[in-house]
This record gives sequence, structure tokens and C-alpha cells, in this order.
Amino acid sequence: MNCVVCSTDDWRSLPVPSPGQSVTTSGIIIAEPLEREQCMGCGLLQRKDRRFVGHNPFYEEQYQTYYERPGVERFDRARYVAMAEWMKSALGDDFMPRSILDVGCGAGWSMQATQRIYTTATIAGIEPSIANAQKARSAGFEVLSTRFGNGAAPSRRYDLIYSNNVLQHVTDLPGYCRDLTANLAAGGYIAMILPDATEASNEMLWCDHNFSFRPKDLVPLAERAGLLVCNWQPNPPDNTLLHKQIVVLTKAGASRVQVDFAGSPLSCDALFEQRSSYMSQWQKLDGELARRTAGHKRVFNFGASMWTWLLAGYCPNYWRSVSACLVDGGSGRCMDKPVASPADIEFSEKDCIALGVNPANQTGFEKKLRGLGINIVGWADLISS
Repeated sequence: MNCVVCSTDDWRSLPVPSPGQSVTTSGIIIAEPLEREQCMGCGLLQRKDRRFVGHNPFYEEQYQTYYERPGVERFDRARYVAMAEWMKSALGDDFMPRSILDVGCGAGWSMQATQRIYTTATIAGIEPSIANAQKARSAGFEVLSTRFGNGAAPSRRYDLIYSNNVLQHVTDLPGYCRDLTANLAAGGYIAMILPDATEASNEMLWCDHNFSFRPKDLVPLAERAGLLVCNWQPNPPDNTLLHKQIVVLTKAGASRVQVDFAGSPLSCDALFEQRSSYMSQWQKLDGELARRTAGHKRVFNFGASMWTWLLAGYCPNYWRSVSACLVDGGSGRCMDKPVASPADIEFSEKDCIALGVNPANQTGFEKKLRGLGINIVGWADLISS
């Protein structure tokens, strides 16, 4: 099987974080291991043998849970505002699109944030999730409930086509890029925010991420579709958006200059070693978390974010010991666990709280929770953030 970026057929498999299961970005645990392989010609990372989750109706039927996490509006809406502002900065103040298409618009939060910036533009969306597309329509937007491609976009060309965290989910990259070109108006731009795979990070752990891209991977994909990369920026200095990149494309032949990505930080061999080390850390995490929480009467998981989903997916022994997830003002459920507010729990000295949050933020949360007088269990020393 040849690489979709460089056509090499030299693949090497990464360690498997958990032998019997993996987890999606909508918090669905899949009963199969996460198997990833790296192209040793260019460094592209993909699901092994291209066994993509998107080959079944997963996005249509099982993605509404992404927007149903406890506290998701309170904690996540700000990310969509930050992404819209970042996109505006990358496109430049002089660009004022009249028509905009949001590919993979979800529940419409990115369209709402973009509309506040481009107040006179008409914004439409396309979204495979039936439930999320309806939520976006309820917010007042025209939304087509299907996957983008094969003529499935609304019947017009757009001054701006953008997508947030979509490209890594695509099953047919060349076709997707060609469809972007076909629906782009003359003089228009495509803006994509997606994970940056320059260094190993948790984005590799989501089993519905079919690909992991370094910046230079995007150039040949664009060129084959008649596009050029005219701007690229790394993640802004903002903890709201972690390990992301933004790429701006326009049709080939435009006056903009192609961005040069010559000189990647790591060779393919060095990148493979780094990624392997990261996966191995997750292999060991379940046993260590189970050891650190053993002997306690009750184990509470602090948080219900996507970091908690990763613990549920790749630390099954730890997760079975969890009594509930704790979220300030929280209620409802996180996967198969009840969610409660710490203020509503009567803790005993035999209880413990394990931090189900970003390792980079665990020190701050540990200080905050120390006043409860129970054992606080972190794992930032075990996993690179």
C-alpha cells in the first residue's frame, strides 16, 4: 500500500496503547486496538492498513456525543471563538468573503463564531452527523446533512471554505482536496485548522483520526488538487488550542507565493522513535494509575473532558475502579460513569481523586484540590503533554 503523500510503500507499526480497545473523539470505545503505522519515506501517520472508522456510518450515527460532554458549552465554546479569530488573522484583514462554507460544521458553534467576524457574509455548513446538523440548523444556518465530496456540497462556489479538525478524519484525501478546489470561487481561500504532527501528542490516540500530518505533508496533497499553500502558522501561544496548525490554500496560478516547508525538525527515524516512546508511555499508564489508586475506598476521576475519555479508552483497569467523575457544577454522565460536583460529595480520608485532565495543567488542579484533605493522584510524570 503506497503512501498517499509520497507514494512510498515502506511502513513501520507503532506500539499499541491498549490491546483490546481504542476510543474515538466522540467518546465511543471501539472493541479493537489502535494500530498505527508510519510512512518511513515522509513521516505520514495513518491507521494501519487504512482500516478507517469512517468506512461505516460512524460519523452519521455516533458523533453527537462530542457535543454532549458535561460542561461542554462552558469549557469548549471559547475554543471555537479562538479558532475563528486565528483564521481571520491567517487570512488577513483585507480579505472579506461574501460567501462561506463550513465543512464539518458540527453543531454550528464555528459558524456562529465566524459570523461574528464576517457579519455580512452568508455562511452555510455541511455536516455528516444527523443530530449535529439539526443543532446547527436550529442556530439559524443552512446545513446540508451529508459528507462533503462527490458533488454533495450546496450548489455554488464559495469565497471561503474552512474546516476545523476535519482533514484527519477524511477517508479519501485526494478526492476531498479535489472537491475543495471544485467548490472554491476564483480568488477565494481554503482555511483548515488541524492537528500538527510535528511532534508526538495525544492526537495520535484517537482511533477516528485516520491520518496525522506534518506541515510539509499538506503541500503535495494541495498541488495534486490544483491548490497551493499560501500561508501556514503553528499553534498560537494559547493553551486553548493545543498541537494545532492552520493552513491557507488558494487555487494554483494565484499571485500568492507557495510556503516552503524545507527542513523538518525531525527525521523520519527520529520521529518514529518519539512516537513509539509516546505510545509506550500510554501502554504503561493503566498499570501505574491502577497502582496509585489501589487501596482507596472510592476513586473519583476529576474531569469529564477528552483527556478523561483517553483514560477510559486506554486505562480500562483504572476506569473500572472509578466511582464517578467530578466537574464543578457537574451532573449527568461521562461515558458509563455518573458526573457530580465536588461540592456535593462528602469525601473521606480513604477516598482519592485522580486527575483526568491535560498533564500540562495537573499541577494547578492538584493545588486547587489539595484542600479537600484526600489523596490527589496525578500522572503528568508518566505522559508527555
